[in-house]
Amino acid sequence: MSIKHWLSGDRAGAIVLAVMGVGVVFRGFSYGTGSLSHMGAGFIPVVLGCLLTLVGLVLLLSGARKVAGPVHSVPDLRGGLAILLAVCSFVLLGVYGGLVPATFVSVFCAAMGDRKNTLRSAAAVAAVITLAAVLIFHWGLSMQFPLFTWGG
Repeated sequence: MSIKHWLSGDRAGAIVLAVMGVGVVFRGFSYGTGSLSHMGAGFIPVVLGCLLTLVGLVLLLSGARKVAGPVHSVPDLRGGLAILLAVCSFVLLGVYGGLVPATFVSVFCAAMGDRKNTLRSAAAVAAVITLAAVLIFHWGLSMQFPLFTWGG
């Protein structure tokens, strides 16, 4: 089996995830992790890097059991584009609109990445997540992120 054939599809993505996770872990250690009771700046990046590495390894192992054959279909880009649009909309609306519109629009865009979701179901999910974000981040944690704002 050639290296090109072995690294096709899920395996290449899994390797990229695992390598990125290891990189995040090593970079996170340079910030100091602290402990669970007194977390340092690198604690969250190290934990997320470990999870990213674990996901990459699980994907790599599960992809090894699949028999890879030639794929001639056009990839479905809807999900990836929806997530990219969700991230971009949160960044823009977070600065120019506030927490409520940024959260609602980004969750709505991400939910529309699934072909099974309807406009109504995506709006319902976005409304529930927006309410949770307001309760948790604005009132629960008192984050300095305005609910609504106009302009930067």
